Amino acid sequence: DTRHGPVYSMKIDLADAFMRVALSANTLAALGALLPRYGREDQLVALPLVLPMGWVDSPPFFCALSETVADLANAGLAAHPHLAAQPHCFDDIADTQPKRPMPATLPVLPLDSNWDPPKTRSRGPLSPPLAYADVYVDDLIGVAQGTRAQLRHVRQQFLHAIDAVFRPLAPTDRPNRKEPTSIKKLKKGDARWSLVKTILGWEFCAVDRTIRLPQHRIERLHTVLANIGPTQPRTSRRKWQCLLGELRSMAMALPGGRGLFTQLQAALVHSPVARPTDRLPLSSSVHDALADFCWLAATLQSRPSRWGELVPSQPSFLGSVDAAATGMGGVWFPSPDGPIHPPVLWRHQFPESIRQAVVSTSNPAGHLTNSDLELAGYVVHQDVLAATADVRERTTYTLSDNTPTVSWATRGSVSTDSPRAYLLRQAALHQRQHRYVAQVSHIPGAANTMANVLSRRWDLSDTDLLTFFQTNFPQALPWTMSHPRPSTISTTILSLSKQALPPGSLPPARPAGPLHLTAGARFVTNTPCRTTWPPPTRPPSHGSSSLLTGSEMGASPTTTSPSDLARWKNTSVWWRRRTPSWVLPTHASMGMAKWTTALPSCRKAGLASTHHPTE
Repeated sequence: DTRHGPVYSMKIDLADAFMRVALSANTLAALGALLPRYGREDQLVALPLVLPMGWVDSPPFFCALSETVADLANAGLAAHPHLAAQPHCFDDIADTQPKRPMPATLPVLPLDSNWDPPKTRSRGPLSPPLAYADVYVDDLIGVAQGTRAQLRHVRQQFLHAIDAVFRPLAPTDRPNRKEPTSIKKLKKGDARWSLVKTILGWEFCAVDRTIRLPQHRIERLHTVLANIGPTQPRTSRRKWQCLLGELRSMAMALPGGRGLFTQLQAALVHSPVARPTDRLPLSSSVHDALADFCWLAATLQSRPSRWGELVPSQPSFLGSVDAAATGMGGVWFPSPDGPIHPPVLWRHQFPESIRQAVVSTSNPAGHLTNSDLELAGYVVHQDVLAATADVRERTTYTLSDNTPTVSWATRGSVSTDSPRAYLLRQAALHQRQHRYVAQVSHIPGAANTMANVLSRRWDLSDTDLLTFFQTNFPQALPWTMSHPRPSTISTTILSLSKQALPPGSLPPARPAGPLHLTAGARFVTNTPCRTTWPPPTRPPSHGSSSLLTGSEMGASPTTTSPSDLARWKNTSVWWRRRTPSWVLPTHASMGMAKWTTALPSCRKAGLASTHHPTE
């Protein structure tokens, strides 16, 4: 809830992470290693006593413990949100000021003076201040709101949770044993609450709610791209794989980046047998893709990624789309708790050149498939909504009856230099331009009634089509018709012809007014799956049975309303981190209610090393 102020973040590292998990005696031999034998020396066998680095099962074993730390911290924060935790001996060290403190905010230089980042403001009932713990392997990450005392209380819960799982240092320990909490990182200021924090290689700024690459990674990106010359004809497979790995790691939180990998991946499949010594040919399309990444790298400072365009929330708009050889069309519905917006329908006929290029029995030499047309309809479908509604930092949900389109749109890229590669590029750049989160799911063709009418009923004029929809698919608000923008249609036709416009040539988005968000978290809680629209029962799956007709598909129900479309949404959603009570009880979970107060007294008495699961 933004009314509690900005979100502060901090990070705590675990020292000697894997070496804090001891192995049981009966499993040591499974990880034994024979040491080299010289001359007549006896054969030596090395048996690890703790989790070894390099064993593929070490991270899952260790993460079971680090995840427990986050669970205990969240449970303590949820049980006593307003009570001060017991002091911790590392409180003062954790408040160390970094030697190079991050600025309170990072400079924002919008590409367009009329395209400022939207100002979010929570509405509705006031929710409690944020206090949350998460973990990535051995990096504990905390986010919180409130006063200095409240932030100190949240960090104390973190430190006590670490001591509850990993045994703290005792006076009888050997000199080389360290505290489970990394003192070295505490002295560097990692655990100090800040509005701008570098976490897992990214700079998070809570003032303008953005995520950026640090300066050294931006320089690395420019170096990697500069290593491939603009006219270089070939490169080694190993060098190209390193380039792809670097770009993939940086494009995770860069809108538009995941749609620019098709030609780069296609360069890897030129030979049936992959060898590290291969020399890969770099075509003109590959160099065009590298030029797109150069443009993306040049706009990193002036175009940060906002949190709202990276993380999906409850969809604000739900629609369906369909395409055929004659044309394409679709419908859009707003959510009941979202912005007031009438239902929208649209359609557009393909030109004769596109129809003649579609593969069919009478035209086997065509270069376009029906799936390419379906993907083109999906791309135009998103632009119709962006042209009629404010989609900044909102989630849109599209239903398509073409499974390849659903797969391609979900992945964001393919591995062939085909029209779908250019369409996915256009979709990614459009999403970057309008700053929304797009989700897609499958709907059977027989159930995609409204979109099927729009892509096939060309005997009806626009006026007749509106009358047809008002009569057969009546809604609370009257239907409105929207025509795709000519610039979007021309760009889509070029993409179907394997031609690409420069990435900055898309029509600019110029929304006005602040963006209002509802109060509270934008994720679902640990409750049964809920949908934005009324959740009617999804039609049962038609599985096999002993009857002859058991394996036949039954007739899918037609869709005439948003609730009918909502049946075909993907019901899997992101859940919050669960508390330890959802698993079998352990020593830590059974003592969860009293460990926050009992641990400091036990530590003073020298009993902190008793009954710990790891040592």
